[in-house]
Formats: sequence, structure tokens, C-alpha cells
Amino acid sequence: MLSGQVRLYDGRTWVTAGPGDFLYVPEGGLHAFRGGGGASMLLMFAPGVPREDYFETLARCEEMTEEQRAAFMLRHDTYWVCGWRPGTTTPLQSACGHLATARSTR
Repeated sequence: MLSGQVRLYDGRTWVTAGPGDFLYVPEGGLHAFRGGGGASMLLMFAPGVPREDYFETLARCEEMTEEQRAAFMLRHDTYWVCGWRPGTTTPLQSACGHLATARSTR
């Protein structure tokens, strides 16, 4: 973490990270991010995976239809969820977040 705060779900529990913290998600690990309004993170993928398109597209804030957004998220093994709480399958909270599986494309 470079600045601000982000909450990370590491497959077991939510952890709050701030400047100087290092968060680890193992390959294949279910993870989620929440919050981060104005936070800055440096992401490292090892082994490296082609994720440039995902982050560059998000940074451009491109307009997408629901179908385009669904295809984009599936292509990147990423799911945006609102109201999801680990261990449940139904919306229970009003917060939105990012849920993904860390994977290699080797």
C-alpha cells in the first residue's frame, strides 16, 4: 500500500491495509477488495500474468453495456459484487467490491 486504506478479503477474513502494508494472495486464491476511495496500491503479479488490459480499461472508465461489462469481467476472471459477504450467496450489505480468483494463464 502506498497511501490510503483498502480492505482485502484473503479467502478467510477481511484485513485493513494502509501505507507500507504488503498484502499477499496466493495463485488461485479467492480474494476481494473493498473501499480504497483515493487509495494507491502497487500491484505485483508473480509469476507475471497479462493483466494490463484489465487495469488500463478500468482506468479509462470506458462506457460499457451490461453485456460488454459481463464479457469483460468474465474474460478477466473478475466479478463485481454488491452486498456480498464471505460465506454467503445473497446480498447482505450495501457496499460494492471486487471479487476475483488469482490465476495464472500459463
